[in-house]
Amino acid sequence: MRPQSMGAIVAALQEQGFLESSPDPDDGRQSMLSLTATCKKRIKTNRTARRDWLSQMIRTKLSAAEQKQLAQSIELLQRLADD
Repeated sequence: MRPQSMGAIVAALQEQGFLESSPDPDDGRQSMLSLTATCKKRIKTNRTARRDWLSQMIRTKLSAAEQKQLAQSIELLQRLADD
């Protein structure tokens, strides 16, 4: 990605109130970007909505046996991820 393209994206996110910038304490020519409280709230809301959707789909579309199989699969995947 070209710096000009990234600059336009950052500017748009700042205009929408999702990013804020502050001077880099080690290099005044640079800026530190961070998410705003508004952005963090939006992310949390979207994650909750996706989680609720997935939970509802599992309950309504999978049989009890399939739900048990899915739970066991998740446990196996978690073991792999923990290693």
